[in-house]
Amino acid sequence: MIHAFCRASKINQALNLLNQYEQTNNKYPPMYITLLSAYARLQNINKVIQIRDLIEEYFPNNVHYISSTTILLANTHAFLDNMNEARRLRTIATEKNKLSGISWTETNDGRIHEFIAHDKRHERTEDIYEELKHISDKLNKDGLISDQRWITSDHNSSELNDPLNSDSECLAFSYQLLLR
Repeated sequence: MIHAFCRASKINQALNLLNQYEQTNNKYPPMYITLLSAYARLQNINKVIQIRDLIEEYFPNNVHYISSTTILLANTHAFLDNMNEARRLRTIATEKNKLSGISWTETNDGRIHEFIAHDKRHERTEDIYEELKHISDKLNKDGLISDQRWITSDHNSSELNDPLNSDSECLAFSYQLLLR
């Protein structure tokens, strides 16, 4: 639900839900990353920095989360045309061994699954891509227009027209949908 609220730019509802959740549960990093991503889409650099700092405070031993959020912060700076800060932050993330383009997802059995862009290594690769195509076709049919300003690497034109062009996060998300 936090993801849904954030995608709809209903950040206050997402924050309220997060606060309710944390009254009876431990802090959960993906919820904070979702908030950070929402603020990045809204170009609210101060909130991006604030949430990234919270992630570093709450989860200091999780280099993957800290590096990933540092990359998101760098991308936000780049989007706002602050390239010096973007380069500085990317250097920090690289020094912390963040391999860009890698996403992880944890399943209910506690297993961590790793995905890279255009990945074909997973045992359910065919099913994952089928699910990804189904979602992408539906989004296109419903009139989704992708915001291509956030693209930070080279793509060919057919990939740009595909809202879910098999980046690592989309593959991890599609895999989770298969498991529902």
